[in-house]
Amino acid sequence: MPAVTRSRARQLAVAVQELLIGYVGERATVKALWHPSFASKRELETAIVNIRPVSRGRTDDGRVTGPRDVVLEIAIVQHLPEPKAGEDSYNANETIDGLDSLAEELFDLFVRVQSGQPGGSTAGQLAQRPVLGYLPANAPEQPSTLENAVLESDRLFLTIFTVPYRRWE
Repeated sequence: MPAVTRSRARQLAVAVQELLIGYVGERATVKALWHPSFASKRELETAIVNIRPVSRGRTDDGRVTGPRDVVLEIAIVQHLPEPKAGEDSYNANETIDGLDSLAEELFDLFVRVQSGQPGGSTAGQLAQRPVLGYLPANAPEQPSTLENAVLESDRLFLTIFTVPYRRWE
């Protein structure tokens, strides 16, 4: 049996994981997983940031080879505590605000900003940083701020955004 090697997409996910650990600190655990599944959703008492490759592509630039595109999905997930008596079970939840703030901060790392433009001290810090020969190609996308179906069925905060990377050959 041949030796197992990691694909470039997986290597990129692991490298981005290592970068994000420095930005997240103690607020969450950062993992590179293929499929984020958990034995018990209630075990997610602390936040997890998950990075995984979700698609590949090849841009046709008229040459024999063009850049390879890899889209990474970055998700933030945590089980929400039970609401306090008389509290709106979702809208008064401080945990959601903290997790959404973390998601926004991570999202902003990949958004290109002009020098001197307001946006916080970390905004844009990974937008033009090469990782294993890849660069973020476009702005990240977050189709939905919060997955409401998962919130209602399992009391899980889940938000996902994608970052497209391009490798130049």
